[in-house]
Amino acid sequence: MTATTDLLKQYGSPWELGEANDEWNDAQRADLAAFAAKHGDRCVLGNTNLDNERLVMWDYYPGDNVYNFGASFAIPAYDQILRDLIVARDQTPYTGTAQDSVLVDAILDRIAELGGITLLWT
Repeated sequence: MTATTDLLKQYGSPWELGEANDEWNDAQRADLAAFAAKHGDRCVLGNTNLDNERLVMWDYYPGDNVYNFGASFAIPAYDQILRDLIVARDQTPYTGTAQDSVLVDAILDRIAELGGITLLWT
């Protein structure tokens, strides 16, 4: 069980968490630290949306500060294919959700292939 799994049982649904739920956001951080511990006390965090000149990926070590909405996924190690998918999505002109969802699905599929986790902040 993870910290977030336990909380979801308590709340029943992510939609019931409300905004700025510190308990949930702290559970995300706990799951992130546990994920890193499972992978040699480090992992790579990243963003799927590169607005405001966000970093694509960076190293994370347990104890590093992660702000709410500061990362959208964690993977065991750096992956160039995933980075390329994220950058390609960022550089592709937005024409609607149908096309964008194909790009997002490819990113999420790659995160899953790598054994990564996605992060959900409130």
